[in-house]
Amino acid sequence: MISTAFAQNSTIHGSILHSADPDLKINIPVDGKFFEGANITTAIDATTGEFQINFEIKQSGFITLVNNWRSIKLFVVPGKTYEIEWDMKTRSAVKITGYQSEGQMMLQQLALGQNAKRLSAQLDSLKTVKERCSLATKIADEKIARVKSIYKQKKISKDFYRSTLNLIEVDRINSLSTNFFFEYRKWEGRSDEDLPKMAIFFKEFMPAWSDLYKRINNSNVWLKSSAFTDLLGNYKFYLNLADSGRLVFGRGNYARLYLDEIKHTLKGEMKEYAWGNLIVVGVNQKEYEKEWIQNFEDFKKKFPKSSLIPYLTLTIQKVIDYQAQLESQKDPDVIFIKNYEQINEFSQLLAELKGKVTYIDLWATWCVPCREELQYSIAMHQTLEDLGVQSLYLSLDKDNAHDKWYKMVYGLGLKGLNMRVNSTLHEVLNKTIPQFYGIPRYLIVDKEGKVVEWNAKRPSDQLLLIEQLKKYL
Repeated sequence: MISTAFAQNSTIHGSILHSADPDLKINIPVDGKFFEGANITTAIDATTGEFQINFEIKQSGFITLVNNWRSIKLFVVPGKTYEIEWDMKTRSAVKITGYQSEGQMMLQQLALGQNAKRLSAQLDSLKTVKERCSLATKIADEKIARVKSIYKQKKISKDFYRSTLNLIEVDRINSLSTNFFFEYRKWEGRSDEDLPKMAIFFKEFMPAWSDLYKRINNSNVWLKSSAFTDLLGNYKFYLNLADSGRLVFGRGNYARLYLDEIKHTLKGEMKEYAWGNLIVVGVNQKEYEKEWIQNFEDFKKKFPKSSLIPYLTLTIQKVIDYQAQLESQKDPDVIFIKNYEQINEFSQLLAELKGKVTYIDLWATWCVPCREELQYSIAMHQTLEDLGVQSLYLSLDKDNAHDKWYKMVYGLGLKGLNMRVNSTLHEVLNKTIPQFYGIPRYLIVDKEGKVVEWNAKRPSDQLLLIEQLKKYL
């Protein structure tokens, strides 16, 4: 745990029931501001569902608790204790007690920082910019009224009150900005008949979009919202249209592209936190490009006293470790199936797997959800080994991505069996796997080499996956 001077200990404890995920991840504020890389993890008792975590924060701020792809937001004050009862069987079964508990429950209902696309869809039904801005303001005002009511009842502090109003304003800006982006995409590159509508976009929507971001360097309250990185993405698109009249989608890691385009327009803390957040977002794409190492060095030169440096150091260490593994390519636990290039039939592959229960992970280097799930696979490798289950990472990358695949296998340290399908086997899999619409996809093969689960649990399902595998052992 990384601590800061004058920080105080805060505690969250309680129970999480009926979850397949044995870990609770908590994103904590850094100096009261949102930062993607400030995460800590605690284990959940497998029998009781109970957990407790203590962490240090210097200033009040919003934290996000994540388990099994679901999240809770809390406004946390240094030195205070909060208790949570969370039942994963139902969507709304969350009970929060402790300091300012009624305000905490209200936060869950407001769902701030989570619904920009849904709000954008509501705005789509209206034709004019004025109507859309009015509706976004109306939605925000309704939320503000709820917050004011609970504040007048003295159920929340002034800090909680003001911070929540700031989040509501960020949501308003983000929903409109998201809506303007998709409005432009409706007409981009269409026929000449659509040119008048494109002209209307630049005449009416662009000034409104500009107005949303005109105070960006004087709006440090934005830094407290978990929607901050979404705001940056929309800001990048706005700059594209303002500068050149078109969107620019370059090749490579999108976080680096965002950073390259917005870094020169941002100042002070806004630039510091934008840069830091985008480093984390970029590294979290799981390709661990070497360029992030130098990018971090540049960040430290620009902001040598930044509170983000300790967290970013941990993030960049993942890149350093990946690159070291990539260069060595000598991990004895990374195994390639012999003569895999000659395997043209699925039955040939299954014959190679006889003797052990096998968990097959269908993935590709270009697939971001696949790479996200691979992190769980890597963490569970020893558990599966102890159960007597072997893993096969079956890549669907094409021939022109062979080198990238081969390097990523070593860089990620995919212990177990590895293989890349040829074009013939790829076509066979497309026809053989039931309802095969995309990857990641997971199969379980029994000891006889027979597929017993065509759509197995994902690695992130952790406990449910283990239960499923045990049935075939």
